[in-house]
Amino acid sequence: MAVVEIFLASFLKVLLNRLTDDFLNFARQGGIDKKLKKWKDMLAAIGAVLHDAEEKQLTSEAVKLWLDDLKDLAYDVEDVLDEFSTEMIHRKVKEQQYGATMSKVRGFIPKIRFSFNFNSKIKLITDQLQDISERKDKLGLTYIGTISTSKEWLRPPSSCVLGGTPVVGRDVDKAKIVEFLSRDEPSTINFHVVAIVGMPGLGKTTLAQYIFNDSDDDVLKQFNLKVWVSVSDNFNIVRVTKQFLNQSRPNTVNGRNSVKFKMA
Repeated sequence: MAVVEIFLASFLKVLLNRLTDDFLNFARQGGIDKKLKKWKDMLAAIGAVLHDAEEKQLTSEAVKLWLDDLKDLAYDVEDVLDEFSTEMIHRKVKEQQYGATMSKVRGFIPKIRFSFNFNSKIKLITDQLQDISERKDKLGLTYIGTISTSKEWLRPPSSCVLGGTPVVGRDVDKAKIVEFLSRDEPSTINFHVVAIVGMPGLGKTTLAQYIFNDSDDDVLKQFNLKVWVSVSDNFNIVRVTKQFLNQSRPNTVNGRNSVKFKMA
């Protein structure tokens, strides 16, 4: 496998692993589950011809352009899924806050309504995926295999522990995120979500670790409790909630993050 093929194959598998049944069921509440299911089918079909495309791009400029367009589109898909995951977390946590009274108030929780801008993104990406898929057929790219969604392709869980290499050039980004975290805006729920999105390799996790481990920032000192939970590609609200609760208890030691928490 060439570098481009390995990157795209791995990236598409990450995207496919995010489109779980739980994810699609939640999308059904907003009326976009059929589009996301279509994304899943098209991404799997596109991924199956990557090996053939990698070989043919050496002699075909059209195939090379197809691969470039696919890479750009994959980044856009990831950004939309990140945005959707943020809304999903908001909704899940809000429902859990009602607890035992959920059955009484369920009817008062509004149905998910995505903004016009978000729905426009969904439609645009659906059209672009359809175009990529049709160009695949016109270019005569053949199916060599299919993308597996097995767990070995999932990204390993991240840790709050910052590596030994100094972080440079991220102070502006850090300041912006800290500003978001410190905003005191009226809300129906008692938490804020700040999403850090971008293409793979930009250092999103490193930036989050940099902020998490800063013990000198006056704003960050206001947070009495800091917990790091790796959400991973296969989002599971029950698992994430359990990990959060476990690490929130000083007497619980379960993994590197909780050890760091206990020692702090």
